[in-house]
Amino acid sequence: MVPEIYYKELSRFIKWVNGKPYWKKRLSSRALSGSLAGTLIHNGYRVIAFKIDSKRKRIKAHRLHWYMKYGYISKMLDHIDRDNDNNVISNLREANYSQNNANRSKVKNSSSKYIGVYKPKGRKKWRAVVSIEGKMVCLGSFNTEEEAAQVRDKKAKKLHGEFVNLNFE
Repeated sequence: MVPEIYYKELSRFIKWVNGKPYWKKRLSSRALSGSLAGTLIHNGYRVIAFKIDSKRKRIKAHRLHWYMKYGYISKMLDHIDRDNDNNVISNLREANYSQNNANRSKVKNSSSKYIGVYKPKGRKKWRAVVSIEGKMVCLGSFNTEEEAAQVRDKKAKKLHGEFVNLNFE
């Protein structure tokens, strides 16, 4: 975890406009006054790189925005809408690992169009699973993909409450 001193220092150079970080003043040939700060990395998070005491530091934009708004570094933050570059304060909330994991999007290469549902190779029935404290728990086998998704949603809603990402809203 990046020490608070670096958040405090970077805060002096960033202003927020509609959840996006902008440089207040020129820091380098790339960090121009008024330009969008940071770079999107492979998982969609915006990361702001800067030098302090000849050390290169990188801070995720959503973590910096939270720090600048509330004055402390949260252990974990969740993007409510699952858009990792939407750093509007109203889209961020503190979460633990299990809650953050519950709000994940569907796995891209899944055999199902639903979250928490898959069809094992060579099997006729669909399986429903839910994550509980980092472990996948099977909820049973079902004749239809939709039935499995409904069972998964019901259990996930009970377990994860407001953090859950449902198949059927």
